[in-house]
This record gives sequence, structure tokens and C-alpha cells, in this order.
Amino acid sequence: MPLYFYFINRNITERELNLSSCNCHEITNRFGQVKALNRMAIRLLNGLIALKEEILNKVLSYQMFTMNYLLLIEHILREAKLYHKYVQMLETDGKID
Repeated sequence: MPLYFYFINRNITERELNLSSCNCHEITNRFGQVKALNRMAIRLLNGLIALKEEILNKVLSYQMFTMNYLLLIEHILREAKLYHKYVQMLETDGKID
């Protein structure tokens, strides 16, 4: 084999080591954006949960009529509470069970 097959250009290797795909400011900024998005999601979910609980209570006490089945209202309420739990878990320790 020719000799140039055994030669490793160290300049390329050193330049690769100096490359950084990590822009810490960008990551910090993205982290803040995700935190803000999660806080907004939690606030909106709190409103949705309160609304669905109010609708469910009013329908069950004959103060409101709806064409929706009670099971659908309960299902949406359960899903909203579960999603709220997931977002809270992400905000607390970054993990979802």
C-alpha cells in the first residue's frame, strides 16, 4: 500500500475536536422557552379541568343540559388531569412514570 494511506492528518482531527455543536446560550434559552410553555400548559389545563368539573357537576345536578354523554365529559376530564400530571412531573424532576 502507498504510504499516504497510513498518514493521518492531525489538523483535521484537532479541528474536529474544537468543533462544538453545543451552544450553551442557545440551550439555556430553549430550556427557558420549554419551562414557559409548560407553565402555560399547566395554567390552561387548570382552566380546562375546572370547566369540565363545573359542567359535569351542573349536568349531574340538572342545572345544565348537554348533548354530550356524561362518559365523554368524564373521559375528557380524566385525560386533562393525566396530562396535567405528566407536565407537572416533567417540571418537577424531568421524568414521566
